[in-house]
Amino acid sequence: MAVLERRLQVLIDPERGELLERLAKTQGKSVAAVVREAVDDKLARAGAVKQAALERLLERAETPDERPSEDWPVIKAHIEEEMWEGLGA
Repeated sequence: MAVLERRLQVLIDPERGELLERLAKTQGKSVAAVVREAVDDKLARAGAVKQAALERLLERAETPDERPSEDWPVIKAHIEEEMWEGLGA
């Protein structure tokens, strides 16, 4: 386990505070532990979303071997065009 050495102060409304306290109590954890887990979950999901977007982009892109006569600006423009089409733009 990492050494906890950085303090973070977050202000929340009373309702959230009460919900956090109840959740922590039912899980047998401190409020701080529940908040750290929530932060970890959010960071993991954000990383997974970025990774999935990158994988989709790479799946759509043709390899340079498939278009050996094109240079990078042309290939980049083609990838961007496919990306926008995939977004429904």
